[in-house]
Amino acid sequence: MSAPAPSPLAIVDAEPLPRQEEVLTDAALAFVAELHRRFTPRRDELL
Repeated sequence: MSAPAPSPLAIVDAEPLPRQEEVLTDAALAFVAELHRRFTPRRDELL
């Protein structure tokens, strides 16, 4: 069995919100990206 193809990168095309940088720090975005990389294949499998 071959590995599933990686999911494309998510691109958010929206206007910035006030103070969003306080929540969407580089560390927070890296964490979400790692969750995406780690769990998307299994999520896709279940869907």
